[in-house]
Amino acid sequence: AEQKNIEGFNLMAPGDVVAARSTFEELIAQFPDFEWPYGNLAVLCLHDGQIHKAKDLLEQALEINPDYVNGWLHMATAKGLELDLDGARNCVERALQSDPTDTAAKAMRDALNEL
Repeated sequence: AEQKNIEGFNLMAPGDVVAARSTFEELIAQFPDFEWPYGNLAVLCLHDGQIHKAKDLLEQALEINPDYVNGWLHMATAKGLELDLDGARNCVERALQSDPTDTAAKAMRDALNEL
């Protein structure tokens, strides 16, 4: 499952969104308890402006693994896009509870504090 998720991510990076989306959807169907494809599919939804769908996917991912740092950071992004800065800050703080050393979470926290 991890290797297939990496394949989907590698499709997403150069912009093959259709193949990446299909890969992540297949993974979710085959491995519903694996949080990574939910997070990656949510990123694609955010890029498409489907914030509500992204948040639903991220809620599922975080239910599977409440310590999924990238899930919290993607949720912070979704909340930020909705201009819910307090919600975004809370998500970043939750990510930092899971991993206080995460540089992306620290950078996002600092950026939000500048707002």
